[in-house]
Amino acid sequence: MPIIVVFKMFKSLAPLLFAALLSGVCAASPRTLTLATTQWCPYTCGELSEAENLIGNYLTELFAKHNLELKIESYPWARAIQLAEGGVVDGLLTAVNSEAPSLRFTSVPTAYYQVCFYTYDSAWRFGSIADLTGKVLGVIRDYGYTPDIDRYVASHEGSGRIETVGGSLSTQRLIRMLQAGRIDALVEDRLVLASVLNQLEPQPVHLFEAGCAQAQPFYLALSPDLEDVDTILTQLNSELASQQNQQRLNQKITEITRQQGWE
Repeated sequence: MPIIVVFKMFKSLAPLLFAALLSGVCAASPRTLTLATTQWCPYTCGELSEAENLIGNYLTELFAKHNLELKIESYPWARAIQLAEGGVVDGLLTAVNSEAPSLRFTSVPTAYYQVCFYTYDSAWRFGSIADLTGKVLGVIRDYGYTPDIDRYVASHEGSGRIETVGGSLSTQRLIRMLQAGRIDALVEDRLVLASVLNQLEPQPVHLFEAGCAQAQPFYLALSPDLEDVDTILTQLNSELASQQNQQRLNQKITEITRQQGWE
């Protein structure tokens, strides 16, 4: 084939080759971020159905819009915080500032949770922190409940009025302690407790809701040493602030609450 013909063919194909090369660059593989969490169903729970992993699925969708892929790892909560603060993972999927103050948090909440007090066989009711006087309360190590409850727990550690558990299946252990009379009440998010009670075997346990605290926001937290952390937080804040995204998540929470009979 004459050289001039080859040259003309290359010249005519050059724009197509350049476009293909550019397309390959633009379609780069997503960047992976590893976030730690704990078994906090239905918000984050890898072993159960898609409906029982509300926040994990929701945030995965939001990050994907920015070519970021989430890898979610589950640990006991105290361990998850330790790994995030130590830079072993890139952050925490769900958290409040009091749990990991060294991390960088989104300024817009992911969603809200509401903790309530539960008893096994008692007429006691919770209306304010003063009502905890004389009661033995079961809590999970390093959990952030509400500012008032957190202060109460911190000021009564070692007094015999706070029983703290950690490790796996913490809520299940608190329920068994409540049944055994080792604690007078436990405190847990309403949907989380309902999810745990659904999974208990061999028979269901009926607990009494003694009163609830005000709903609290929770956030996503990233390591301050993460590359482009400011850009990622800005992108995520924009997604979390979207009314459309908020409505979609609230609808999913409402649906699972109704389906499971947790209303």
